[in-house]
Amino acid sequence: MRKILRLILTIEARVQGITAREVVLSSLDLARVLVKTDRYMEAEEQFLQTLNRCNQMMQDDHPVLGVTLREYGALLREMKFSHAAEVMEKRAELFDEHIAPSTTARAREARVKIDTATIS
Repeated sequence: MRKILRLILTIEARVQGITAREVVLSSLDLARVLVKTDRYMEAEEQFLQTLNRCNQMMQDDHPVLGVTLREYGALLREMKFSHAAEVMEKRAELFDEHIAPSTTARAREARVKIDTATIS
């Protein structure tokens, strides 16, 4: 699974200007796989790359950004970086407060699907 996700992420380097949502989601999925396999340092780096991709390729209110902030915060807490975890969790809360009033039902549904996605 990691190899497939890494292959998808190489598309970004080969195709200039790609803004595919799938690239960002693959980056998030790879971070999740790394967490599940206890490769925390690699997962942390992947979460940072995912956040960077979110900032470059998606709107500020895209649900993937909120999910990434929450999951990265959980990883930091697991790694015993309490202060950094609190910062990410606060950013996730602010994100949720920011998009909640303006989020359509369809976008909320998409966020729930992203939140509950599992890696097989």
